[in-house]
Amino acid sequence: MDNELLEAILRAVQNALIYGYRIRFLHSLAYNVATLPRPHELLKGVWKSMRLGVDHGKILAVFAIVFRVVKTVLKRRVDKPVADFIAGFLGGCLVYGGLVNRRRRMLNDAILEQITMYTLSRLVLALGRDVVNAAVPDRYRKKARDMSWTLGCGLVWGGIMLYYRRDGGKDEYLPRAMRVSLDFIYGSVPHAWREAFQYGREDKKRTS
Repeated sequence: MDNELLEAILRAVQNALIYGYRIRFLHSLAYNVATLPRPHELLKGVWKSMRLGVDHGKILAVFAIVFRVVKTVLKRRVDKPVADFIAGFLGGCLVYGGLVNRRRRMLNDAILEQITMYTLSRLVLALGRDVVNAAVPDRYRKKARDMSWTLGCGLVWGGIMLYYRRDGGKDEYLPRAMRVSLDFIYGSVPHAWREAFQYGREDKKRTS
């Protein structure tokens, strides 16, 4: 392994750990502090947020290692875009696809799923823009993008509500957290206004 590759890997790992810890810690800390059942458990909530921050950073760091190594191996053999795709594909299968965890459970499954769902939505948007750019003349692109966004939102929420109906409380299609959120909104139980300010164990159960 040459020095240039080693430096690139170490830089990517450091940046991944910092970025992952930062965004997960802040989000988790705000949630854990808001849902503390007892004030004296503050340190416990902070510690949990720190662990989740490390978990998030570790996932990004492991992917960065795989991506950098594979891309370096391939860059002299294939075009750069192809090398990027193959390196990302292998990293996705190994890290986010669960192959690393099958051998040794070292990555947080819930965070893996959350990151993948977030990036999936960004990929769908990128593919949509690519199709519009390739198929629509320049002067019509803004209108086409606006229309495709509107129709896309309609398809997303139409599909979600359809599968919510088909689920029937079995978690067969939609994740439990989403189904519980929809149950809260569209269920038969009338919730009191004070529940908007109640963040306790029941809230954690609903969102777990």
